[in-house]
Amino acid sequence: MIKQLIAKVKENATDDWNLVAGLEIAVIELQENSNEFLVLRPIQLDQMEKFFKVMHETFGKNEFYEDYDYFICYAVSEDCDDILLTITKENIEELRQVTEKDVSIHNKNLEILKKNHNWYKYKN
Repeated sequence: MIKQLIAKVKENATDDWNLVAGLEIAVIELQENSNEFLVLRPIQLDQMEKFFKVMHETFGKNEFYEDYDYFICYAVSEDCDDILLTITKENIEELRQVTEKDVSIHNKNLEILKKNHNWYKYKN
């Protein structure tokens, strides 16, 4: 059964996850009791900004788009199927079920992020 969860990245995380230590990110558990989770994005706006900035600096501007706004708009679009991040349980210190409040906060903040980075300019 697929589960959507919120995971907090450990302070002493490995595999570049230490660059976003402390962030709470939405993840998907594809198989029950899996050691690995598919990463969506943080739900808080400031954490989204940090998360995407790190993604852009570590690989995004070299492998995708140098323009930061365009990279963000691509990364959050439904067309983006080639940026798939995973995180292991070893890099997580807290894991909890997603609540309706989390979904509402995420959706609101995602719209603000899109607006802040010219989503409607790049979408068309």
